Amino acid sequence: MWQNKTENEFGPRYDYMDIDCPPNYVEFEDKYYFWMDGIALPSAAILGSLMNFCAICVILNNKSKHNVFNFLLISVLVFESTYILTAMVNQSFLMHFNMVNIFSALVYPYVTHPLKHISFSASIFMTMAISYERKLAVETPIQHH
Repeated sequence: MWQNKTENEFGPRYDYMDIDCPPNYVEFEDKYYFWMDGIALPSAAILGSLMNFCAICVILNNKSKHNVFNFLLISVLVFESTYILTAMVNQSFLMHFNMVNIFSALVYPYVTHPLKHISFSASIFMTMAISYERKLAVETPIQHH
């Protein structure tokens, strides 16, 4: 798998397909984590939550869309937005940017951390509820509607 193995003053150096991999990745990891955890994750989290909120508004503002499936869909969107935002707070703000103060130190173990796992599990269960509701809609279309 490795094409070339050479020795230098830092130890072994592996070159795979002409890519030079230095033994010290700290500088690369700092840049990578900044762009992934610091920029991409919050951007995607905020955009995803805004899109979920827009979908909720569309469903709630249209009276013809008030049915069981769409209300289950709203609950999935709420749980997923909660998970996205709590994961962003945990991964970006607390871990990467080290924005820990007395408030976050008190809130994290009792609110943020449990809420992240609860919303993740609730999103999975609501997806299962939607699947069951769709199964009933296919099996008994006359009674369902």
